[in-house]
Amino acid sequence: MPSKFIVFINAIVAPEMSDSETMRDIYYSEEKKYIELRRVLVSRLGWFVRVITKVLGVSAIVSPAAHYRQEKLWAYACEEIGFPFISVHKEMTSVPQRHKEIKAIAKGASGSKWHGSIVCVANETAKEIAIKANLIDESKLVLSGLIRSDDLIGPLSSPPPDVHSLPKVITLFSFAHYTGAFLEVKAQRSKYFCKDDSHGFVKLFNVVHAAAAQFAIEHPDTIVFVKPKLTDVNWISEITRAVREGCGVDVVDIPNFRITSKPAPELIDGSRAIVALNSSVVLEGRLRGRPTILPIFEEAEGSHEDALFFRGYYDLFNLAHSKEELLEIMQIGSENKLAVVGSDKRVQEMCEHYFGFSDGMTTHRILDIIKTKKS
Repeated sequence: MPSKFIVFINAIVAPEMSDSETMRDIYYSEEKKYIELRRVLVSRLGWFVRVITKVLGVSAIVSPAAHYRQEKLWAYACEEIGFPFISVHKEMTSVPQRHKEIKAIAKGASGSKWHGSIVCVANETAKEIAIKANLIDESKLVLSGLIRSDDLIGPLSSPPPDVHSLPKVITLFSFAHYTGAFLEVKAQRSKYFCKDDSHGFVKLFNVVHAAAAQFAIEHPDTIVFVKPKLTDVNWISEITRAVREGCGVDVVDIPNFRITSKPAPELIDGSRAIVALNSSVVLEGRLRGRPTILPIFEEAEGSHEDALFFRGYYDLFNLAHSKEELLEIMQIGSENKLAVVGSDKRVQEMCEHYFGFSDGMTTHRILDIIKTKKS
């Protein structure tokens, strides 16, 4: 369901949910007034779902996640009237083994619940957390795999461009202070950035982004793309500040250093090597045959080593343990001399661990689930 459609219908059918605090109380509070309001809204939306699905000939509703607040009431209502509501939940795929118990406790303590007919989860980690946190009855959980992995592996994937045919391009997938498996965060000046620079990957962020700019300055024949996770003014200003303080120049004065909003798959396929940390692009880059550089120094090798993803699969990536080593590996990568490391067997193990399956058939599995559940 398109998000704008959901928000529009919620505003008409359930105007009482117009502010986030009231919305949370409607979903989670056990106060009598909220229980009654929830019952009224579910009944009201249930009537609407019956009418609109009949008029449009819709036989199931599918959501891209089980935790989206604006869709929870729809899941409640569909559950109440027996109409199929299927969530294809893409989250919790990279939670480290050592954090699963803590994550489950935190999820359970939040009071959050998943509703609907079926929740498809990507891997065993997500399923285990959902069960331990009592988010939904185990009988409604289905291990389906991660749907976007089909573009990377299996019969639906297309071969990546030959790296030797590419121009000199390196992409840094930007990370933030709180990109990773942080069990606690301090006050933030903007999303993912610690307010007083006292916690998280602060030094690592500054050094890596300044190093990428330095590399661009020293190699004017190489384009260095920087892709923020959130392409908003706050994240971009953090990058420009780190470059200015680390290199003494503004990014606008480095013509081959380009902050971009291009899609990640396009950047991966168009790069001779990528630099990333604690992101799914680490997996995607490796599976697309691109040398994938992980900066494991500063806080990543010290105070916040425990917040790192993929630690059990470091043999599949190119690790940089200092700024100098990062610059050296980037240069080797820009010259097409950086090897893609690790065995095919280990790649398959990594796929099955994070994507649930390594067959590239998740789309078919999810379609089968929808077909069996639709009314």
